Amino acid sequence: MRAPILLVLAVFFVFFVPGCAADRHLKRGHAALAAGDAPSAQHHFERALHHREKLADDGVFLEELRVATRDAEITRGRVAMAKRQWSAAAAHFDLALEQEPGFVLAAEQRAVAGRNAAPGLYDAAVQRADLNDLPAARRFLDEALHMDPQHAPARAARRSLDAPFPDNANEQRAAALADEGRWSEAVALLAGVVRDEPDRLPARAALHATHGRAADDLVRQGRAALEVGDPDLAERRFRAATDFRPGDHRVRVGLRDADVLRGDRHLAEGLPGAAFLAYRRAAAVRADDTAIQSALKGAADELRRRFAGAVNVVAHATADTPHHGTHADVLARHVLRELPDATGGWVYADAQADAAQTTTLTLDTLEVVRRAPVISEERHAYTVEYAVPNPRLPGLRAELHRIQVCIADLADDEHRAIGRLRWARQRGDDHACSTLERRLRRIRRDLHDARVQRARLSEAIRCEPAEIIKTRTEHWPYVLETHTQTGTIAGTWRRGDGPAEPFDGTFTQSDATIPDPAPAVGLHPDPLVLDDEDAVHDTLLGRAATELAQRIAEAERPDHARALQDQADRVRDTDETQSRELEIAAVLAANAEGLSTQGVAVLDALTTEVFPALSASED
Repeated sequence: MRAPILLVLAVFFVFFVPGCAADRHLKRGHAALAAGDAPSAQHHFERALHHREKLADDGVFLEELRVATRDAEITRGRVAMAKRQWSAAAAHFDLALEQEPGFVLAAEQRAVAGRNAAPGLYDAAVQRADLNDLPAARRFLDEALHMDPQHAPARAARRSLDAPFPDNANEQRAAALADEGRWSEAVALLAGVVRDEPDRLPARAALHATHGRAADDLVRQGRAALEVGDPDLAERRFRAATDFRPGDHRVRVGLRDADVLRGDRHLAEGLPGAAFLAYRRAAAVRADDTAIQSALKGAADELRRRFAGAVNVVAHATADTPHHGTHADVLARHVLRELPDATGGWVYADAQADAAQTTTLTLDTLEVVRRAPVISEERHAYTVEYAVPNPRLPGLRAELHRIQVCIADLADDEHRAIGRLRWARQRGDDHACSTLERRLRRIRRDLHDARVQRARLSEAIRCEPAEIIKTRTEHWPYVLETHTQTGTIAGTWRRGDGPAEPFDGTFTQSDATIPDPAPAVGLHPDPLVLDDEDAVHDTLLGRAATELAQRIAEAERPDHARALQDQADRVRDTDETQSRELEIAAVLAANAEGLSTQGVAVLDALTTEVFPALSASED
């Protein structure tokens, strides 16, 4: 029965369903064509042909499909024109003309789209020629002439591609100059040809190629100059290459390498300031170059070593105790040790230098006061464990007793059922025997389940603890002693004969202890930890020294920078190189914590002065 049904279904889907689909699409296609929706009509007619291939022999249907296709392509072309997609619009109108070659509306729209598409294609061809890609330029020109055969610039450019090159005196002269390495003259001649004949694409391509050859040749010459140790010639060659190919990464790298070579040379000549400027300009090309950053830091360190200022720090105490004098000496040593870091290395300690500025420290107070302990009563929380009877055991035992009673009842029922079954068999009562056998099986099944449940409960009772442990939180009262000590330092400092300025500082330390610990409840001994008096003195002296070093640096660094600048001004007429070194050192000394905007401007001006712009004409 099943096979005939499947056969009927197969015949229905093979022969009747496609025919129904074809009729449905034909009906929808006619409706869309009548409504002026040509794209939908084309779609439905094509689907109908897909479902019913015999429609390919129907002349009326083919005419309807042709008209729908023609009108659909015209509609798509108009949409593309509205979006200013001229090439796509022309392609749609070409498809419409394939359906009806003499259709006036499609031909007129095709002409409009072609005239609008041709200029863009011509411009694309010129751009490809400017990039020395003549095959691509040829393809764009062919497409432009396909769109508009009368487009005059495209026709002229297309003829130039078929003409020999070079074919005039300027082009030949430019080629000869390029072979001689006279790049500027060759580029000027080719640029004149392009200016006079903008449609001559081979000249445009040759101009781009000459630019590339010139840049490559000049970069090669710059690299050769670096190899022989001539950074000035290398810079001239690299900068000349930028005239032909702006933004060339090789030029940036070459200029960086020239500055590094120049910096190494200046450093070897004993001019760390000029070397610093060269390394700084090289670092501007690639700030993450660790070698350049290391060289830049080395030049700055050499400047600091050569032009750092000297200062001396002395200290005394106003108190009569000998310890205060010792502490004053310790304070002076701490300040001298921290002063170079505070000034960025531009000021160092030298009591023997003639020009050393003396800073006098006066220690008035250095004491440690320990206050009386503060007594407070606290409460310590601790946990106490206690046992209670297990509340689950009574319920488990009651359940076990109930199951024991149930087992006894089932055993009695089993005994009675066996006796009745034996009596029924003796009487030959088959119906009673069958009923009693079913009842006996049910009783034995229930009896088995009860015994299993009894075993499980017995095991659970055996594993269950008789008591369970609970916890509660209690509080233990105790006494807490808090000890506090405070150190104080105070004094004055004075630079040379200037006014005295105060300095001071405090250091407070606290700790607590438990006089009567109780380890049994978790209250363990807590010994008192406080620094001794000497340790507090060291802390106070160290903090005061750091503060004083910073304040002295804030006063010494600008004075030292001004002194360097004054010295640079004095020797400017007699030793310009030394004056420039001093001026660079003065800028770095004044901006030890980081270059300010003014400092950057001064260094940039000095860089321009030391390394003026080099051009190829200086050869």
